[in-house]
Amino acid sequence: MKFRICRRLAIAAFVSGFLASTATLAQNAYITNSSSVSVIDTATNTVTTTITNSNFNGPEGVAVTPDGSKVYVTNPGGNTVSVIDTATNTVATTITNSSFNGPVGVAVTPDGSKVYVANAGGTVSVIDTATNTVTTTITNSNFNVPEGVAVTPDGSKVYVTNFGSIFTTVGNTVSVIDTATNTVTTRRKQEQTRRSRARVVDAPHPDPLPI
Repeated sequence: MKFRICRRLAIAAFVSGFLASTATLAQNAYITNSSSVSVIDTATNTVTTTITNSNFNGPEGVAVTPDGSKVYVTNPGGNTVSVIDTATNTVATTITNSSFNGPVGVAVTPDGSKVYVANAGGTVSVIDTATNTVTTTITNSNFNVPEGVAVTPDGSKVYVTNFGSIFTTVGNTVSVIDTATNTVTTRRKQEQTRRSRARVVDAPHPDPLPI
């Protein structure tokens, strides 16, 4: 099996995802490839399944629900989010919404009720996992190519990295979302290198950087 692992974002997300899942799911790691998702049995470190679906379009971000029943995969090429049923390792549904604009980073709240999707186009979408629909689109003037996203263990805050344009110095910030109101309450300036900035959250910018 040959992987085309060109996005570090996916690797970081699958690690945090399967470690936080149930004992059964802890046996599996979900890795996004250019047009598929590979499932690795962590007991043997072998690929047991390769999930394909016509809606996969440059799948990138991946996050597992705390109960281990679902895997959310962002498709920046198609502006969609696919939902994998881990019991069958098939795509159960693909979510479409006008708020998706280059969806990249994805994270699930600890209670499993919400999924936060960072859209590189300048917004953050909130998905209700019970209905798999977008219930809120968070906008803020400080969002500048938001990509990385992570939720605090108590579920009260979501941290979003703003990568900014490679042609300007704009960006290099981290926005903090209050999950009670789904509004941005804080913006932190990060005066460091791109690599350091990316490590502020578990889902860094998808460059082919060494682990």
